[in-house]
Amino acid sequence: MVGSAKIWSQTHVDPLWFDTPNGEKYWTEKNMPDYERTFTIPQAK
Repeated sequence: MVGSAKIWSQTHVDPLWFDTPNGEKYWTEKNMPDYERTFTIPQAK
């Protein structure tokens, strides 16, 4: 399921506008969308 969600999410394009200036700032500062971090499955220790 994670693999399918990752493929689907890559069809997302960067927003043409943001609801708030803070939303745009967050998107930029957090390097969104961060596919690798979002779809990495933590390994058991």
